[in-house]
This record gives sequence, structure tokens and C-alpha cells, in this order.
Amino acid sequence: MCAERRPIEAVRQWRFDRIARRCQPVGAAELARPAVVLAPHYDDETLGCGGTILLKRRHGAAVSLVFMTDGSTSHAAMTRPELLARVRRREGREAARRLGIPADDVTCLEYPDGRLHEFTAAAAEQVAELLRDVRPAAIYAPWRSDGHPDHDATFAIAVRARELAGIDAATWEYPVWAWNVWPWMRGPTPWPPSRAAARDCARFWARTARSSLARSPGPVFTHAVDIRDVVAGKEAALAAHRSQTSRLRPGWPVLADVGGGTFLPCFFRGRELFRQAAPAPSRPAISQRSLTGGRA
Repeated sequence: MCAERRPIEAVRQWRFDRIARRCQPVGAAELARPAVVLAPHYDDETLGCGGTILLKRRHGAAVSLVFMTDGSTSHAAMTRPELLARVRRREGREAARRLGIPADDVTCLEYPDGRLHEFTAAAAEQVAELLRDVRPAAIYAPWRSDGHPDHDATFAIAVRARELAGIDAATWEYPVWAWNVWPWMRGPTPWPPSRAAARDCARFWARTARSSLARSPGPVFTHAVDIRDVVAGKEAALAAHRSQTSRLRPGWPVLADVGGGTFLPCFFRGRELFRQAAPAPSRPAISQRSLTGGRA
């Protein structure tokens, strides 16, 4: 099995490098610009743009990090959700520290994991308040087609918050679960036969059929950040999320299990890819009062 995986992974790396070379490289001037990073869950900040955060901090850029949900359902069948939420909040703050983000620049909104879409209006107003305060040049959020409900909601919140704040900031979209398609990941096998295995297999291939990343991410992503000098730092930040990376008890699922081990390499290929959406034309900030017609 291992002998078969090596050449397949080499082909994936070759294809990724080919796509990255088509993207515009991000230079020092952009890396020095202040940013706000929106992470749907504790660990998405590191997976999607941890290397970029490290490089921004190295270039002296201010980076604010917002965790959108409480992360309480990742192992809900194995531990109490309220306990898991506390653990993941602590892990997120430690990961932020390892990425070089000061504790005062980390915000935990604590919306229910898996239900962020129910709170988009309130979350957008909270993020807009932060944007008005820090005036970033860039907002990092999951790719608009990332495929996870909380990730898709986070992108929508980023767009709305930028509009509410009335700032000129580009949106940089990063993929996370979008990589969960063939050929980037190994598909599940319906063996041993079961309804669950057949369902997982059907979902994976249906997702692959719909995904533009399964065809060619070249036209999807516009920019690439070379993170080869900070890969070790990114790995250290991810390791801070112990509940997601360490098998705390027998049967405890970890990120290294996803796709039979083919998921995590997607984030350590030497570059991070982004889709940059140009900043919206400047307009006056929209207040909550104006949205409600003057009612509190």
C-alpha cells in the first residue's frame, strides 16, 4: 500500500506545483499589510493560511484572528460538547500564540458549531465592528465554495461585514474542505460493505463531480504564498490543536485519518493558495440602527 501511495502523492505534488506557478506570487509588500483572519473552527486558521499568518507577522503586519464557532461537535459522540468547546478554545489561543498573534488580537465568537448560518446577521455585525476598529487591508475567509456549512457561512459573513464596515479591503479566500475531492484525496472504499460505507463513497464522488477543484484549481485561485520557510512553524501551530491531531483515547478520530491520510498533505505542499476578491468601492459604514429603520 505504501509503495502505491508514494507515486500518487508525487503526482499530486506535481499537479499542485503546476497550479501554484500559474498564480501570482505574493510578495513582501502584501505580506506587510494588516489583516483580519476569520476561521470557522479552531484549526482552520492554521490549515488554510497559517503559513501566511507567520510570514505576515515576520514582516511586521498586524493580524487579528476571529474564531467563529465553539468547535463543540467535532467529537461530540466521545465527550461532552461543553468540555470540548473549552478545550478547543484553549487550543485555538495557543495556536494563535504560536502563529505570532497577540492574545489581545484573538476573538472567540462562540457560535454553535455546525449552525453558524443561523447567526449570520449578528456575526456580520460583530465582525464589522472589528473591521471598523482595526481597518485591515485584507480579510482572510474560507473559499466561497469550500463545501462545509460553517465555512460557507463564514465567507458570507466576511462579505457582509466588509459592506457594513464600509472599508476598502480585499478578501482573500482560502480552501480547507474544498480539497476533500479526488484527485487531491483518496476516495473512501465501500469495503467492508455497509450502508454507511456506500453512503460515504457516494457522497465523496458526488462532491467530486460538482467540484471545480477536481477539474483544475488553476482558474479558481489567483495568488500563491510561498510558505516553505515557515512550514515548521505551521506544523507547530497545528500541533497546538491536540484534540484534532492527537489520538487522546482509542478510537478518537484525528485529522490524519481523513482520506486515509491524504487530507493533511494538502496544507503542507510549500505554498498556500488564495482567491483574491478586489476590495469593494468605498462607501459609508452601515450601522445596525440604519438596518432596522432607526429601531434599536
